[in-house]
Amino acid sequence: MHLSLRSIFLSAFVALFFIACDIHSAYINNAYDANNFQTAYKKTLSAEKDKTDALLWTMQEGYLDFSWGGGYYSIPTLDRAEELFNARVKSGFFVGALENVGATLTNDLAIPYTGYFFEGSLLNLYKALSFVQLGDYADARVEFNRANDRQRMASDYYAKEIRKAQLKQLQKEQKKDKQDTITPSTRDKEIVSIINKDYSNIFGFEVYKNLINPSISYLSGLFFLLDGDYSKSIDLLKEAYGITKSGVILDDMQLLEDRRNGKIKRYTWVIIDDGDIVRKASLSISPLLFTPGGLVGVSFVLPTLQGRDGKNAFSNYKIGDRNIEVITNLSSLFISEFKKQLPLIITRAMISTISKLAITQSMQIVGNNQNIPLLSIAGSLATIAFQASASADTRSSTFLPNRTLVARILNSNFKSSDANITGDGILLLKLHFIDDASKCPSDVSLDKNFKNFKSLKQGEKNKILINNFKAKKSDTLNLCSKTDNIVYIRAKNHITNHFIIKGD
Repeated sequence: MHLSLRSIFLSAFVALFFIACDIHSAYINNAYDANNFQTAYKKTLSAEKDKTDALLWTMQEGYLDFSWGGGYYSIPTLDRAEELFNARVKSGFFVGALENVGATLTNDLAIPYTGYFFEGSLLNLYKALSFVQLGDYADARVEFNRANDRQRMASDYYAKEIRKAQLKQLQKEQKKDKQDTITPSTRDKEIVSIINKDYSNIFGFEVYKNLINPSISYLSGLFFLLDGDYSKSIDLLKEAYGITKSGVILDDMQLLEDRRNGKIKRYTWVIIDDGDIVRKASLSISPLLFTPGGLVGVSFVLPTLQGRDGKNAFSNYKIGDRNIEVITNLSSLFISEFKKQLPLIITRAMISTISKLAITQSMQIVGNNQNIPLLSIAGSLATIAFQASASADTRSSTFLPNRTLVARILNSNFKSSDANITGDGILLLKLHFIDDASKCPSDVSLDKNFKNFKSLKQGEKNKILINNFKAKKSDTLNLCSKTDNIVYIRAKNHITNHFIIKGD
């Protein structure tokens, strides 16, 4: 391995001063796990100022705005998050990351957070539901279309971007000294070996190979059904049913035909976002790599996922005596997309490890041959820096739910009693139906601050949300029995928040 003395000193210097770390996630996640949403939210707002992680924390703020504050507060934040996400997609998830000097010599935390397509699609889904809550069906239609378009392009995008990144890296390697790295064919074999050995527990559980979130297909189809666009609705409902085989979705497909034929009955749908999505963790491995210089034992740290599933708030939900169905396991969707990125993640780790190995070996050779004390000092600094930089990129959207459940009830079945929604036998919410239209709630947004939302400044919005991030105990929602209604519930750690998305 042939490195100039100047390049050795420069590499040691760069390694020492480009050490990257995630200073926000642990603190914010601990506050969030303790149901201290006020602290988690404040720290999230602060973390957004970090340009490297701006996308991650702006998305996190948007998810919190919607799930725990209501759709009225979330649209501006979700808009900002989508702009950042679109910029990442446009620039390419992978090519820039492989070229990143800081990532090669330190770790992937030096690379700006790129995100996952399932996260981007949820930005559009939550915006769509927010516009429905506002009564702005035109903009809701746009966002539902964007959510579906985004997730459909995911698989093709990954195939093209990974190939583009691999070709660019191959061209880069062909210009370098062949002693500096592992040959691409050897590296591909090592990647397959690492995945089969160290990731078999999660990838044997892969479900959403096409990266389609059935909740997006279903809720889009439901919106178009209620908006009278039956031809668009049926295709989306069929897609969702094909993935989930859900009885609720099958019933809605029948409802669509009934309404197409003029048979009108009014229903209420309940959407539950439950629990916490699976999180990333660090995985230390020590493979033997075949390099042109021979068999070399190395060690590096990779991201993995904490098991196959996230954490449920409640195991079983019921509305009356009927179970509420799971239609999406978001953790499984995360696993499926994580697998798409993993080969490039391992490639970066290998390039980084071999680059560091080349530096330290060259320092030893030059130091021994030329008796240069200063080089020994530089070697020590580089060793310290490289050891300190051995951390995996475990950044991810931890504020998302583990799964989504849906139920549908016929309003007229609850003329004399409330529809009780329970989690593991605990009463979470009562739905009370009102027949007299004159007594129905005239505005689903009961918070007086909602009406003045568009005139609020960002700081004022944040202050209101921080004060509103409190778990709601068992409550009663009044719904009109003469209209179709959609109720949203967010549950985590045995606490819930709820609001009406659609209703009169």
